[in-house]
Amino acid sequence: MIRRETDKGWILIAQTDHSILSAEIMEFWGNSDFNPPFPKEEVLFAIREHDNGWKEWEMHPKINSTDKYPINFIEMDYKDKAQIWRRSFLRYSKEHPYASSLIALHFDKFNTNVYKKNNYAARILKYEIREFVIKNLNLTDTDTPNLNNQIINNLRFVQVGDLISLAICHGWKSIQIDEIPFGKNGTKISLKLESEDSYNYAVKPYPFSKHPLKVSTKAKEISKKTFKNNSEFQQILKQCINKNIEFTITNIHAI
Repeated sequence: MIRRETDKGWILIAQTDHSILSAEIMEFWGNSDFNPPFPKEEVLFAIREHDNGWKEWEMHPKINSTDKYPINFIEMDYKDKAQIWRRSFLRYSKEHPYASSLIALHFDKFNTNVYKKNNYAARILKYEIREFVIKNLNLTDTDTPNLNNQIINNLRFVQVGDLISLAICHGWKSIQIDEIPFGKNGTKISLKLESEDSYNYAVKPYPFSKHPLKVSTKAKEISKKTFKNNSEFQQILKQCINKNIEFTITNIHAI
């Protein structure tokens, strides 16, 4: 769950809705300067479903044990997130082995941050991801799977879609995203995303085929308060009506 603070309280966005928004954004990635993902449908599937493992958790969302606020996913315990990551890349692995491998590689980055601390559970998941990717992408069985440029670029598209969606869902005013595939020769550049009101964004350089790009996501608004327990929070959340939060992404030169 994404928790966005406003003057009225919080906007709460489910991880599964955030990932749908990611795919809605990346559907239009590509123009005369930026190549679209290939194979596009499989990459978009990976982007759309990269957080599918949250479906079960979002049915019974929880509060933070420290401040009793609705818990933002970045505040969650590693073990809980590891189970969710595992579900995310396993759920569609038979029907979509390529897309599922991109999802696994996407979460390997987050797992590696924990792995550096020599966490036993992190080492287990890292090994699972490695074996999963090697099998599904028919790679050489080595300590570090040999990823070709196309896989590396497609993984970056998953990461970029995730980052842009996270930025606008959280209402971040500015973010720079590096290592973006650019042009025909494999050059990597940086994108800068900026906003004054956290709803209308400008990006430089502009990577989309549609201008302006208008997207939206489902969300729920609740008052800012502490909750006695998970049950109280879940009951209040059920009473909230879904609303659409709209965003616009435009070329920075158009402002």
